[in-house]
Amino acid sequence: MATYRQGTLVLVQAEFYSAPPPPGGDGVLTDPTSISLSYTAPDGEHGPFVPTRVSVGLYTYQIDTTAFAGGSVTYKFTGTGACQAVGLNSFKIAGNPF
Repeated sequence: MATYRQGTLVLVQAEFYSAPPPPGGDGVLTDPTSISLSYTAPDGEHGPFVPTRVSVGLYTYQIDTTAFAGGSVTYKFTGTGACQAVGLNSFKIAGNPF
């Protein structure tokens, strides 16, 4: 699990595939009909937010950790419609010593 200092803008991303991705599958990147991102941080739940579409099937969002004194953040991308999928991941926040 990655660790970031309090105050960092953490770039999170998700990839959406039409079938299991390579190397085990033959899926290609595809866009969900709708997509959202939410996260749980030390100060509670946040979202839903609309991530930025970078290219077909690739979405990003920056989580601002300024208000988080420490702990972990768990985020969830949710795609619906043409590509129904949920992806979870997390990272840690280390408090700022200054």
